[in-house]
Amino acid sequence: MSLSWWLLLPLGTAHADDARAHFTLQPRVVVDLAHDRPMEDVGEAWTWMRAHATGPAKNGRWFLEVQADYVVLMGLHEDTDLEAATNLWMGESGWAGDLGPVFVRAGHLVERWGAMDLLPVTDTIGARDLRAGPLIPLEHARVPAPMARLEVGEDKLRASVLLLPFGTASRVPLWGTDFSMLRQGMVEGLLADAATWSDDPILAQPYQRIFSGLEDGIAALDAQTRRGLEGALAQTGTPRPLWEAGEVGAEVQSRLGPVDLALTGAWIRSRVPVPQLDPTLAQLVATQTLPAFSDIETALGTVDSSALSSERPRTLTAGLAAQTLVGAHGLRAEANYTHAAVIPMPWFDYAQSPQWTFGAAVDRATSTRFTVLLEGRWRHLTAPPPDALMVGLPDHLEVAGGIRATFARERLSAELGTLVDLTFSEVAAQPSLRYRASDTFDLGAGAVVFASPTPAAVTWTDAMDYNGGLIGYSSDADAIWLDARWLR
Repeated sequence: MSLSWWLLLPLGTAHADDARAHFTLQPRVVVDLAHDRPMEDVGEAWTWMRAHATGPAKNGRWFLEVQADYVVLMGLHEDTDLEAATNLWMGESGWAGDLGPVFVRAGHLVERWGAMDLLPVTDTIGARDLRAGPLIPLEHARVPAPMARLEVGEDKLRASVLLLPFGTASRVPLWGTDFSMLRQGMVEGLLADAATWSDDPILAQPYQRIFSGLEDGIAALDAQTRRGLEGALAQTGTPRPLWEAGEVGAEVQSRLGPVDLALTGAWIRSRVPVPQLDPTLAQLVATQTLPAFSDIETALGTVDSSALSSERPRTLTAGLAAQTLVGAHGLRAEANYTHAAVIPMPWFDYAQSPQWTFGAAVDRATSTRFTVLLEGRWRHLTAPPPDALMVGLPDHLEVAGGIRATFARERLSAELGTLVDLTFSEVAAQPSLRYRASDTFDLGAGAVVFASPTPAAVTWTDAMDYNGGLIGYSSDADAIWLDARWLR
């Protein structure tokens, strides 16, 4: 945040009449109609807020945005029936303008690469907010980060360099919600089971007291504390010097006749933190054993000081995107190579493999009132580990589609988005309706629906060795939602 404010200081002041400001408030209530798990969230109340202002500055424009969200999670379990948490952060803020022949956009920004919307291929540079899963509105889904974009050229040929001095990472829920990596009750279940793993006559009761106390402490954590611990864990292993934390990307855009082309490349860290458990502890969890009294000193001596940490390995990516218009049809294609893609493994481990990704999309707009979109993506791992989790080995195929129609003089709109994971035979769909009551107020209703042949993960052993896909992992979180949106 300090970098963005520093960039804004020398811009000069704009006349009040030239500046523009907007505010958006969007509360949404989510209800899970099927009670599949004892500790699941049967109700959620999310409120997203955004305040944005922009105005003229010397050689360009300044822009400033503040975002916040507030969530209330409601369950039926007697110990965790209600919790709440709030977050406040700086949105897209900074300055954009010309410095001689170079167009500069600098500050706290969101960057998007590629031409595909539902199944992006070359969009490797940005980070996303994954805390609410598919429930988050699209306008709040991207995470800004300190960066600067330097661009030269014209419409037929443009080149740009993107500098991220601190890098960026997606907001990933680690435990305690429907869409977390470890869902409600999994950590508590692991601790409860661990209390029974020892039959040593000396240590059995001490082990039981220790793990039972940890279980009670974890269960008593409020949402705000849990999120703070998640943030701290996500930051472990983060490079401290700027020359280790910084990232860089480059893009060249050109037009060849009716075809728009974009060549991209980046040297970045993984956008999703990868939890990693100390190998000795991982072995104990996998075998469900605890060291006996005679072995405890040796076992503890091999445990690293950071028993549970997270890493974000670096990789090199290169991509090519093309798009054109043929009559009423929009055609798009993308290809990307990742030198070291991160692959989740059982028992909090990960591997890396080179990965090729290809995608294609077609859309058609018969009028301003009806649009249909179809996209497909194929991911191929050239050196996959045999026991990887939730990825196709070596190939992963997905198809997604979207339909949008407007009625009643564009006051009523209907949308349907669907994702089909062909590799794991899983489906996720989100139908919705919106009614625009006025220029500043509208109402919405919708649902999220999942289908998977593999049952959703419920216990900690499911999480350690799940044999379904990403959709199936949380496929018992079907829900309906109602919201309102106020814009000023």
